[in-house]
Formats: sequence, C-alpha cells, structure tokens
Amino acid sequence: LARVLDRWEKEDIIIKYKTSEKSSEIFLTEQGKKLKIILNDIHHMANRAESKINKFEEIEYKKLSNYCRDQKILFLSTPFDFDAVEYLNDLVPIFKISSSDITNLPFIEHIAEKRKPIFLSTGASTIGEIEEAIRVINSKGINEVCIMHCILSYPTDYNDVNLNMITHLKNIFPKYQIGYSDHAKPDPSMLTTTTAYILGAKVIEKHFTLDKTLKGNDHYHAMDLNDLKKLSENIRFLSKIKGTFYKKPLNCEKKSRKYARRSIVVNKEIKKGEIITSEKISFKRPGTGIPPTRITIPVPLIIGETPRAKKVPAKGSLKKGDFNVFVRKKGKDVFLRSF
Repeated sequence: LARVLDRWEKEDIIIKYKTSEKSSEIFLTEQGKKLKIILNDIHHMANRAESKINKFEEIEYKKLSNYCRDQKILFLSTPFDFDAVEYLNDLVPIFKISSSDITNLPFIEHIAEKRKPIFLSTGASTIGEIEEAIRVINSKGINEVCIMHCILSYPTDYNDVNLNMITHLKNIFPKYQIGYSDHAKPDPSMLTTTTAYILGAKVIEKHFTLDKTLKGNDHYHAMDLNDLKKLSENIRFLSKIKGTFYKKPLNCEKKSRKYARRSIVVNKEIKKGEIITSEKISFKRPGTGIPPTRITIPVPLIIGETPRAKKVPAKGSLKKGDFNVFVRKKGKDVFLRSF
C-alpha cells in the first residue's frame, strides 16, 4: 500500500488502520472545500505456508506512522482496547470509535480524555445511544466530533444502505459534522459513496484492498484502486460543479445577459404627445434598450407616457430621450423627469 500511495496525491491522503483488528477501510474527510481521502489499509492476509498476518503490533504502527509523517500523510488507527489507546495516542491526530464500542461508555470516556477529535461510528445504534456517547465525549471538553452513519452489516445490501439517515443525523446533530461508513460492495460508478458526499457527508469511510480475490472477511466487498480512482474523480468533479453558494450573474453570462434578454420596442409609429399604451409596445431581443422591468418597477415608467420631442418610428426600440416620464398623483399627471 505504501508503494501505491507514493503515486497518489499526498495532500489527499490519510492512512488509517484498525489496531487489534483485521479490517480495511478508506476514509474521505472534507477540510475546507476539499474532500480528503483517508486510507485505512487492509491487514494483508498472506496464504503462504497457510500463515496469516491478522494484525500489527505496536512497533509496526510506529513504523507506519513515521512513514506517513515523512510522506505528509495523516495516520489513524481504531483502538479496540485501553492499551491500544495509550500507545496510539502519540501516533494519531484523531481517534475513531467503532460501532461496536458506541455503548462502551468507559472506553469512550478514556478516549475522550486524550482530548483529540473523534470519528464516532453509529452502526446498529439508536439516536439515544448516539446522544449518550456524545454526552460522554462532551463531558471531557471534546466538541470536534464527526458522527458516522453506518449500517453494521457486512456486506450491506443496497436496500439497507439508507443514505437518507445522513440527512436525519444532520438535523438531529446540527453542531457536528456527519460522515458515512460504507460497507456495501462498490458499484461500478461508485454511486453509493458519491451520493453520501452529495447528501453532505464530510467524512466517508470505505474498506480498501489491493486484491478483491484474497481470502478474508473484507477483501471481496472492499474498494480497490480502480474504485478509489473513480470515487476520487466523482468527488473532484462534484466539487468543481458545486461552485459558489451566493447567487449572482457570472462573467460567462455577461453576453447572454445583454443579448438574450428583451428590450421594449414599439409596434407602430407613436407621434409626439400621443399616449403610449400596452397595445403599442412589445418586447424583443437584444436587451440593449430599455428593459421591460421599467414598465412597472418601481412605478409605471412607460405605459401612459408621451413622446417628448419627436415621434418614435414603428418597430423601433425605445431609447432614453424619447419621452417624458409622468406619474399620477392625486388624479393629476405630474412631470418627474426626462429620459
């Protein structure tokens, strides 16, 4: 995996392992406008001589952490016992609590005492159980929490993914970031994880393997390098097209704003002193003349006016200087100004 990561964009990678467990996940976390990719490596299960590598020891985690630091990659690992919390504390910037420990409040309290941000997985959990875990975390002064929607079923059937729960968690816990821990098999277009991002997941966790044919509980439903590439492309493309939040005309719309819109034009010749009525005008492109908005905003400025010093030719566009502007006050026409 390390050799693979050497070819990846380092600013987009965080490596995460599971301490005392054999599993593989990948994380995506949004920092600012970027969605960062966090890899949680599969503990490779070698078949040579019927042997297996089921987990790493403390020394291996230190080596991995040092390597990640040299590569400017964040390193994470999920602890599953109190000892792992202690020796991981110097290695990880964030602690992840698995779904299996969400009701293990003494363990959660111990992790929170390390005063680091927390990813909290919520598989098979009720809202009340999540609230209690958050309460314990908050009691230690920790408010940087990402609540991870998760279905604790391996692999998760597509009918059970329930990504709408991301929206529910956002509504229930507006103070916290919401993420998604995905255990479904990768679909060809990586739509499951991509949709989680669209729905607002700030962190995405996904099992990761270099070979889906390897034996074990995780490889066959994990994401491989091709899946990761597709997901990364999806997210980068979505980030591009999401654009700015504030609605306003863009530079690329300047010509359209000018030429695709309409101007007020007359249908037939209007002589000096003749009242301009709605039957005598129309609206046509381009929008280089007086815009239709000037008929009613803020007060009528066209209908009921008279040409000022000349006639307006048929099929001509009304221009400034063609007429005087009147409004009715107390039953009388009062001159305001000239165009």
